[in-house]
Amino acid sequence: MTDEQVETKLTEILPDAQAAIADPSILESIPAEYREEARRVVADLGTAEGRDRLTDELRKDAATTRGGFQRAKEKFAGGLLDTVVAFPETLVADPELHATRSPAPPTTGVSVPYESTSGACSAPGGTGTLPAPEGLVPDQLITPEHDVFAKYSLRLDQVFANFTLEPVGENTINGTRGVEFRGSGSTWQMRVQVDVQDVNKGFPVRALYPIFHLRPVGGTAADERQVFPVEGNLYCYANDGRGSNRGYFDGWIPIPPTEPGFQLIAEVIENDFYFRLGGEAFEPLLTQSGPQFFAGADRSTVHIGQDPVTRSGAITHSVGAFATISPDPGNGNPNAVTDTNGLPADDVEAAVGGLLESKVVGALSDQLDGVLSNYYAITVWGSNAVRPEADVDLRFVDPHTSFPEVTDEPLGAVGALEALISGEGHADVGLQFLGTPCFGLTLDVEFESTADIWADSAGFGTGILPRFKVRTEPDTNLDMPWYDWLLTPCVLGFLIVAGKAPGSVEDGVNGALDDALGDGGTITKLMSGLDLDTYLPNLTIDPISIGNSSTGGAVIRPHIGNIDNAWCSASGAPPGCSGDQSLIGRNGVEVVADASLASNTVQPIGTQLFARFPNVFSPTVTTKLEDLVVSHRDTTGTAAGLGIVVDPRLINLALRALAQGPSFSQTTNGLADIKDFALPISGFSLTTRPEVAPMVLGVTSPQGLNERPTAPVVAPDVRVALRTAPEAPSAISYSVAAYTNIGLTFDPAARSVKPVFDSPIIDLQVTGGCQVNYETSYFLSYGFCGRGTGGNGGSGITSVTDLLDEIASSIVAPLVNNSIGSIGLPSLDGLVPGTHLALSNVRFADRGGNLAVYADIAPLPLIRLVGSSAGYGGEDDTIRFFAVPTNINIGDPNASIAWSIKDKVTGQPVGFSYVPGTGKTAVQFPSNAFTPSDNVDKRKTVQGSVTVDLGDLHVVGNGEFSWVPPQPVPPPNCPPAPGQFLKALPGGVGGYGSIGTVVC
Repeated sequence: MTDEQVETKLTEILPDAQAAIADPSILESIPAEYREEARRVVADLGTAEGRDRLTDELRKDAATTRGGFQRAKEKFAGGLLDTVVAFPETLVADPELHATRSPAPPTTGVSVPYESTSGACSAPGGTGTLPAPEGLVPDQLITPEHDVFAKYSLRLDQVFANFTLEPVGENTINGTRGVEFRGSGSTWQMRVQVDVQDVNKGFPVRALYPIFHLRPVGGTAADERQVFPVEGNLYCYANDGRGSNRGYFDGWIPIPPTEPGFQLIAEVIENDFYFRLGGEAFEPLLTQSGPQFFAGADRSTVHIGQDPVTRSGAITHSVGAFATISPDPGNGNPNAVTDTNGLPADDVEAAVGGLLESKVVGALSDQLDGVLSNYYAITVWGSNAVRPEADVDLRFVDPHTSFPEVTDEPLGAVGALEALISGEGHADVGLQFLGTPCFGLTLDVEFESTADIWADSAGFGTGILPRFKVRTEPDTNLDMPWYDWLLTPCVLGFLIVAGKAPGSVEDGVNGALDDALGDGGTITKLMSGLDLDTYLPNLTIDPISIGNSSTGGAVIRPHIGNIDNAWCSASGAPPGCSGDQSLIGRNGVEVVADASLASNTVQPIGTQLFARFPNVFSPTVTTKLEDLVVSHRDTTGTAAGLGIVVDPRLINLALRALAQGPSFSQTTNGLADIKDFALPISGFSLTTRPEVAPMVLGVTSPQGLNERPTAPVVAPDVRVALRTAPEAPSAISYSVAAYTNIGLTFDPAARSVKPVFDSPIIDLQVTGGCQVNYETSYFLSYGFCGRGTGGNGGSGITSVTDLLDEIASSIVAPLVNNSIGSIGLPSLDGLVPGTHLALSNVRFADRGGNLAVYADIAPLPLIRLVGSSAGYGGEDDTIRFFAVPTNINIGDPNASIAWSIKDKVTGQPVGFSYVPGTGKTAVQFPSNAFTPSDNVDKRKTVQGSVTVDLGDLHVVGNGEFSWVPPQPVPPPNCPPAPGQFLKALPGGVGGYGSIGTVVC
């Protein structure tokens, strides 16, 4: 290097040297007797003449000073902790379901007089205007159709406000509105048209008459009542020829316009007026009190609620989740993230703290070990004197407290995770300035860091934008022995290194925190642990084998279209806020999303539902989903650690998908479709199909409760065909309505929620095929098949217990298990690599129609693995793993402990021994058994696992630990050749001077 090049380097150094000498703390660290010399050196840097003098001094020092650096000690990389909580090995058994039949409602017969008849069928009303529908089933309801939707709402006109009841949604599968109303206010009537014919005995139309029962959807026998037409008559079909033996009833009946709607059950029985003494055909066996003759029956479901869901598009803010976080010192609420109760196992602070400690120690070690930096013509070499230390305290705060410059989040409405980190490190330091080595320096580092993390929504869509603010205040003390102060290069080097050290420490610590907490780090993982897609059923169900038969299949495909914070849409939100602002509110993480569910993998999201069920029931909700999310509280007002809230429309979409199956047509092939299933009764078999999609009812259940610990689930109408013998010419037809209440519990072995059922209530209505000898016992047919008598379907059907239980187990249970039973719970497992958490106190509630699941993190036993090395990480070093337990005594003589040690690079097991005096709670193994990675630092990594069995506990702890073998040290500095200042040699660390492969 020429004198001109040295002049250039000294000029570059000048600003940093001047800044260092002007820093009181750096000047204070210089021994008093050398301060004037330091000032003189900096002053010389400022003039050409001074730089010439310094160049001469540097030439002299480089020519006469020899030496080298001491051997580097271990470079500490830290370790990633991995904890797995203990789970009992026992499963939560599925209970055997036994259904209960709804009792028979009170029923009266009819005697409707008429004066004359006419038309092709000789009906009292003559020929009507209605043509016989195509594919007419005897005694079926024509109006209302089987699955229709209506809305009861307040309508304002120019003068008056009045309530209206009108059909809503898409047309039925027959292409009509399917129902007709008249009335006003709270008094309403519905048009009823029902086929009237007798295919068993051949009675004429005028000998028959329909009777009607109304039962609230999901109601019980106590809620059911018989209703009578306010007007109506029997007519012949407009397109029937003379001699027809069929007709229809057309009239109006009073109905309640209340949610969730009602079911109309119509039965065609004898008209006592026809069979009376003195009537057209006196029949004493049919003139007794109440119905005696059963011709047929049918059921229709009229849903009353909000506008039904008719498309698979995303429903705004239809799913939400929260994780509760409390500020220090705690307020008694569960805390899923930070520790405010002294129990490290029921939150993730210890795990996050361990991760941050590992990252910071590794970064500080990097800043203090090896080739630390090249400042101009200065090479700095460091070696850790001891392992750096860091202490982490995780808190929940308002980010404005530590960082007032955060102006894009509303004050008092949001929160952040704040990591308060303090640490220290001590290193032996050497430096070379233009080839002159300086020995015996020490660098002591202390720092305080404050890091706040939160996350915003990235706008429309599901993206998450991590937000990260950090402030690190380092305090460094560089000490240089007296003999180095005699060398001008060492004085210059000291000033530069002392001035740069705080910035290096700050950059290293901030970079480590950004890596652990920023994009892709803890905050991202925390939010992805609240991935709302995972809470909704996501299923592809193949046909389920049931005895000799099987169900159809099903597909449920969730779709999350947008993610927002919940607090901005909740009651009392600050004005001007946005759903894209912080996803962490004042009580913790609070997110909502637009979601939908599709019933196949082909149909695009947002398209019309069509197929068998073009409308999905939409109950009225009396609570705001966002309010439930931000409250973090269950029905008792108790705060929960974690929670998920789901709009009932999403559950009903799931239930529809299970009933529809993957079919695109009006023929279903879902879980309620079973063909020729053999019953325990010899020779009996049944075939089922859904006529109305199952649903949850929301809050306006027959019980009228606003909040309840279970949700009412109804399969309003499943059609069942029962054959009593393989050779039976026809089947008994039923319409079955099933009702049950559903809750959820937690299965610790499966680590998922499981549904809990009430005993389903089954309303069984014979619709046709009554197995009675209509030649001799027709007058007993209603007793065997009628609603008012609880008929089973025929004279040979003495019990339907097995039939009811099969319906409960084969239809009700799969539908619920795969819909409500597939609601997920927020997971914090991914917050720290390998950390797994169990749930406790799982509870379920219907909150004003919205379905909510709450849980706390269980303070269960866990094991952390902590790695260390006994020496400096060389080939002859010993590496150790210590098992650190929480809430489990691994020193118990009855504890069974098993270890597994592997090389991460090769994946091969490594032999180990137990650390003396630790029992089996710590193991050790040689460093030379591991293969270096391809990284520049050639680090080695061990993967360890320990399994502890104690009583009924099974606990697994996993961990990684990395270490970097000592790096080669530069050779001694050699004098330059005569006539030269310094020579750049091959392999030089700093690029200048004689550091390289030359040996003097």
